[in-house]
Amino acid sequence: MRSGFPRQSVRQGSTILTILLLAAITSRAQSVNNQRNAAVRDLAKNIAQVGVHKLYLPDVCDSNKRPHGPSAYFAGSFSQLLEANAHGFAVLPRSKAHRFLLDNHWTDCDVVRPEVAEQLASKFGLDAILSTLLSPQNGEVSIDFVLTDRSGKELLRSNYVEARNAATVALFPAMTAAAGWPFYFGGIDGVTMPKAHEMRPVQNSNSRISGAIILSAVVGTDGKIEQPRVIQGLDPGLDQASLDVTKSWRFEPAKTPDGTPVAVRQVFEMNFKSY
Repeated sequence: MRSGFPRQSVRQGSTILTILLLAAITSRAQSVNNQRNAAVRDLAKNIAQVGVHKLYLPDVCDSNKRPHGPSAYFAGSFSQLLEANAHGFAVLPRSKAHRFLLDNHWTDCDVVRPEVAEQLASKFGLDAILSTLLSPQNGEVSIDFVLTDRSGKELLRSNYVEARNAATVALFPAMTAAAGWPFYFGGIDGVTMPKAHEMRPVQNSNSRISGAIILSAVVGTDGKIEQPRVIQGLDPGLDQASLDVTKSWRFEPAKTPDGTPVAVRQVFEMNFKSY
């Protein structure tokens, strides 16, 4: 998931400040991306071997039959990666499925109902559903991928484990449509990334401070920052200054495939390097 944000470096005194979206290619994000890509390549090979022609990867719902934010993030991320690695089969874009479900007053929670699954399958020519079952455990997220055909028969099962990381944790609580579904993530399911118009850096005069501050914040439909919070701090005074400066940041908001502005939660990293 490559960011549309420009990298902005500002030299002040003896400190270099770099502001970037964490979803851009940083060493940490790249490590996670590499791990997911490797898992998806293996999964795609296994799917091709069972003869599936077209599949859909829906959100998973919680025990109260409500859409689940973390599952939506992973489902969207892996659906996108799987589409890029698919050979011999196709992956239905989730934005198209969501539009169809919304038009019929359904959510992905309803896909478990045979009549809804059948209408979705007929509409888009699906012959399989790939479900994701999340199980947080001991600082990790374990995901079972379960592929079933239109009759509900299990075709394959695969497991993936990823360490919990700040870049993922900071995306929650996720933003949703007014009705509470679908979830919106910049760069996933056809939602664009917000584009920076103005990102003023923190004014810092302490040349001895070196490290990174990670922030989570919502980029609203008006392009302003909302609900900023520190995910990983560096110095109490600098942490607060970083939160304060976000009030001046302005963006072009994220948009859905039909061009509707939507609020998305993003992760920002401020790097301070002494020299």
